[in-house]
Amino acid sequence: MDEYSALSPELIRSILDSAPDAMVVIDRTGIIILANQQVTELFGYDRADLVGQGVEILLPRRFHARHVMHRQQYAASGRRRPMGTGLDLFASRKGGSEFPVEICLSPITDGVNALVVAAIRDVSDRQRVQMELREARATAESANLAKGRFLATASHDLRPAAADPRLANGRPAPRGQGTTISVRR
Repeated sequence: MDEYSALSPELIRSILDSAPDAMVVIDRTGIIILANQQVTELFGYDRADLVGQGVEILLPRRFHARHVMHRQQYAASGRRRPMGTGLDLFASRKGGSEFPVEICLSPITDGVNALVVAAIRDVSDRQRVQMELREARATAESANLAKGRFLATASHDLRPAAADPRLANGRPAPRGQGTTISVRR
């Protein structure tokens, strides 16, 4: 008997519902057998509408066939890993709107059956902030280039004036002082 066997189903449900990410547990055929509260909030489905459905219900239609193949390959490997490393992953809400996600897969067992826990995180805000940072960086680089061009131009224009001793202090010499020009007649 392990330390978890004494946990009540209510406590287990409460633990899952307190997780910050949406989590679904699927069987080896891809059927959702459990969904936490965050799945309801993120995707807009009632739990009862998800349990018994294929996990592909949470994906945009264009990915359904490919996902079935990837899911079967994962079931054969059965190791914990992030899903789609280096790829842009998308999920689909009940109304059909799509949003970018990160998904981490973990194989588990109920003692008899192989199951998979998928933790799903909406990364829309992170991607928006990253885009804003890239835009701000590009704006700063553009301003820095403009500043450099201005300084180069100003420096070029000021060199002749700086070489004139009458303008050494930045203003013309007072009358009667400065360079004398002799004129021959």
